[in-house]
Amino acid sequence: MNVRTALTLSAVFMLSLTGCATQSQVDEQTHMLEVISATLKQMQANQQVAIALQQSQTALQAQSNEAQAIERQAGSH
Repeated sequence: MNVRTALTLSAVFMLSLTGCATQSQVDEQTHMLEVISATLKQMQANQQVAIALQQSQTALQAQSNEAQAIERQAGSH
């Protein structure tokens, strides 16, 4: 089942809980769900970027710590 079909079915189901809905209301609800879906996908993409940046930061911090340890060892000899 594609995303649009799933969203439409979700919209119809949600509207059926509150009573009859016009096609316009179903279309509007479907559009709102599509917007929410797109927003959630963007948030997920942003989280993946944030995770990648955190991993890079961790690697850079480890390199920095190693460089500082080498400098300390060189300074103590």
